[in-house]
Amino acid sequence: AAQSLGFTAIAWETQVHGRVSKQHLRHSTSTQVKGKVTDEPTVRLHGDASHQMSELSRLTLVIDAVDELTDVKDSNPVLASYDIVAVVPNNEDVLERCCTAPVCNAIDIISLPLETRLPYSLT
Repeated sequence: AAQSLGFTAIAWETQVHGRVSKQHLRHSTSTQVKGKVTDEPTVRLHGDASHQMSELSRLTLVIDAVDELTDVKDSNPVLASYDIVAVVPNNEDVLERCCTAPVCNAIDIISLPLETRLPYSLT
């Protein structure tokens, strides 16, 4: 179904509430595809080798306080071990910090918690 919509990759998510630490380090999952070792795992759909999708890893940090962003920077090896780094800012101060360096340089996605009304304005 995903490929019929044009998707070529899927992302496996690890969600962390609060500070990221070394225990969240993702270990490489090199796989063998068509006789070659690759760092980009693939998943075979419906048993058909022609319908493979890339597998990505996503780390989503759910952040309630600005001080929880202390280790969110380019040089953090935990963040570097994931293909995608996302942040869910649960207040306006955290959102503002996510939009400034060095935090904004280390994240790929800001995901807003829209299950409930945001407690702050986006204007």
